[in-house]
Amino acid sequence: MLITYNKLGRRRGGVPRLWLENHRLAQLGFTAQTPISITRSASGVGVTLRPTSEATRNRVSSRQVALISCPVIDINHSSSLQPLNGYDELKVAVSQNQITVTPSPPSRDVPARLR
Repeated sequence: MLITYNKLGRRRGGVPRLWLENHRLAQLGFTAQTPISITRSASGVGVTLRPTSEATRNRVSSRQVALISCPVIDINHSSSLQPLNGYDELKVAVSQNQITVTPSPPSRDVPARLR
């Protein structure tokens, strides 16, 4: 399992954006052009990404980094990331065929009025 902490980016207009780029994604089942499904986590705070055989609007893309193809997951629509809206830092846990994205423990502790 790979755990990282990322910032939740913002597009113009304040739309949240999740950008994951790491060569290890391919080793864990997220190869380029793989469709991915996005579901709300069981806790209700967070999302889970999984490769799927169904056609979806979300796919793993790639870009060249030092002559190596690196998988990229770029999710930038508010409906998919709604459970993460209002948090700045995210905990990203990647395991075989699953990515779980939740607010990081420090950002959960910040009272909502300070966000």
